[in-house]
Amino acid sequence: RKNRVVGRFFKSSFYIAQLLEAKGQSIEEAYGLPSLDYAASGGAVPINLASRMIGTITVSGLPHQEDHQMVVAAISRHLAGTKP
Repeated sequence: RKNRVVGRFFKSSFYIAQLLEAKGQSIEEAYGLPSLDYAASGGAVPINLASRMIGTITVSGLPHQEDHQMVVAAISRHLAGTKP
């Protein structure tokens, strides 16, 4: 469900969650998307290559801010060439 959010908006699911929270709306209210199929909560981040989304990295199981933070930390470590 988080991946569907990324695929629809080309933004992280955390970004969309924060945007909706600021609007005081659910994903159903704002975009007419069923919450059974779309989860606006952190944890899915788009992977872009040459200005094109080629996939996502997704985690789940922690509070949604921590899910997002885990993905960002993993990407940062990878780009820096370090191991966990």
